[in-house]
Amino acid sequence: MTAVVVTESRVAVTTRMTVLTRLLAFTGGLFTLLAPYELLFAPKWQGFGVLTAFSAVIALGALALRMFFFAAVAGGGTWLSLDGPAGRVVYVAFSGPFSQSAPNVRRLDEVTTVRVRTEKWSDSADTYGLAVGFRDGAKVAVGDCPSRSQVEAYRDEVQAWLKKWTGDDIRPSGE
Repeated sequence: MTAVVVTESRVAVTTRMTVLTRLLAFTGGLFTLLAPYELLFAPKWQGFGVLTAFSAVIALGALALRMFFFAAVAGGGTWLSLDGPAGRVVYVAFSGPFSQSAPNVRRLDEVTTVRVRTEKWSDSADTYGLAVGFRDGAKVAVGDCPSRSQVEAYRDEVQAWLKKWTGDDIRPSGE
């Protein structure tokens, strides 16, 4: 789910996991707890043997899949902030409360492009987001929206805001 908030002095673009996605991941994470229980605790093992070791390996694999559970609890996403008075752009990607990338901080006047980014999926419809390009060729991507027209409207808002603060006419490129 993508949210864009444009104020007089700032633009914030935030992408978070939807409630349905979090609920499905949480349910999948709970299901992975069944294998360790059924393999290690339900049989009431009396000794340690080859079958116990095999069961333990399978149980550890199932526990490793609990990342779905933690992803549901923690959520994940990206955050992009354009701050006019400070003259900076801040981008952060995170996959939970304990895992986030170091903030990527740039000067506002380094922004050269704001365009619509298309994410093609083999098993579902395409999704769209914003890609912000900088003078040195670096890019940051934010957003995950099923509607291209909605992202184009976001792009137009961000471009108008940038023109106001930088005086440059930021146009999309490569679309």
